[in-house]
Amino acid sequence: LKWRLEPCQLHPSRAPRLANRPVLSRSGTRGMAPAGAAAAAASEVDVEGGLGQLAAALQQLAPTLAPSTAPGPSIGAASRAIVGQLYQASEKELQELEAGCPQECGICKGARSGAAAWALDWDINTAKRRMAPKRCMLLCSQCSSLRNLPGLIERITMQQVSTDGKDDAAISELLRHFLSVNGHDAADAHFLQDAISVAHAMMVVYKELRLQLVQGPPLPELFGAAPSAKQGAAPGPKKGAVPSSSKKGATRQPKTAAAAGAPTEAAARGAPKGVVKKGKKKKGAGA
Repeated sequence: LKWRLEPCQLHPSRAPRLANRPVLSRSGTRGMAPAGAAAAAASEVDVEGGLGQLAAALQQLAPTLAPSTAPGPSIGAASRAIVGQLYQASEKELQELEAGCPQECGICKGARSGAAAWALDWDINTAKRRMAPKRCMLLCSQCSSLRNLPGLIERITMQQVSTDGKDDAAISELLRHFLSVNGHDAADAHFLQDAISVAHAMMVVYKELRLQLVQGPPLPELFGAAPSAKQGAAPGPKKGAVPSSSKKGATRQPKTAAAAGAPTEAAARGAPKGVVKKGKKKKGAGA
């Protein structure tokens, strides 16, 4: 204890939590951790940049089917309950939305057998500490198992510690499905373990941010429906444009001398000669 260094020097990442706490120095005396060093260490951590690098690595490992990195519920009945709570939707409305979805998996496009598994894609804003549902899909059993990160880690752990090998076939089937959907071959079998590690690191960071759940797009758009404002909308006339009906009416009307502003025959007879000649001269001069 006498020669233990300050925790802020050993672990700069723990500096925000250890600021202004009594620590042991080399001399064994109790002091206070410098708040300035804690603030400097906290400012050096680029959370958004680190998450961006992890997301890029996960995109390379699993471009189509990857474990979910959101800290909230993303698979199964829990995601269905979250949608109902956020949008105040009744069970009848949720059943109607589920019935309107296609009978194929939202990721691998294979046939869905048995009960559909709900899956949510989240739009996470680290600056505002918010997460909103971006898309809701109905998945097959294999895709839903691969998207469920905590359940997948538990299954792989149980398979590794078990001695009877009863879970080997199920894990092998999940591995083949992962490789097939993402376009990998058997030589890339380690990509699944790498994707799990990267996704778990992102989930841990998101949990530390304590994101707030908020609503996303409208409920029909969440299930893939086109926005209602764009359906059946005809483009309006341009600003300052003349309606087509007035243009047609103008072409049908004969262009008379009175409409053009020229002197009529009766006015020409009653008018003095000089005035008429003068008007003719002006007309010629203008031409």
